[in-house]
Amino acid sequence: MKISFDGKSIQLSIESPIPSARSHTLRIPIERCGVHTNKSGGILPDQVGWHQLLSILKAQHLSQFTHQRTIGNPSAPVQYDLSQIEKIKRGKKKKKKIALPEITLEELFAERDQLFAERDQLYTDYHRIAAGHDQMHNERDEARAERDKARAEVRARAEKRGASHE
Repeated sequence: MKISFDGKSIQLSIESPIPSARSHTLRIPIERCGVHTNKSGGILPDQVGWHQLLSILKAQHLSQFTHQRTIGNPSAPVQYDLSQIEKIKRGKKKKKKIALPEITLEELFAERDQLFAERDQLYTDYHRIAAGHDQMHNERDEARAERDKARAEVRARAEKRGASHE
């Protein structure tokens, strides 16, 4: 039996065991070859092999157009790749325990105090910058008020001159 993919359907070519009988080909449309996933979009463990077969067939079909025919790529995976997929199917590996560095309670408190001091310095810098920002806005508002007052005086003088000329 041969399995191939033409871009639209998976083709199963079945040879007849009887020499005089004809072989035949079954075509399964790709739309009917879905892979079931969980709610977060991950492939279900019992679907990994099916997903891998579909991936290999699609990659082989595309390799006809890109001339990618060496082993160790998606269109011709090596046994190691398939073994890794099988491990995923069986379940995840246990996490390795990481050895944490030994630290004394005094060192831990010293590190905490240093972090608090850095945080306090950041707060001080922030409040200094914010105060400067507020002062800048106050100076801008005062300058606008003086400008508006000067404009009002100029208008008043202009109106006075206009009234006296009439």
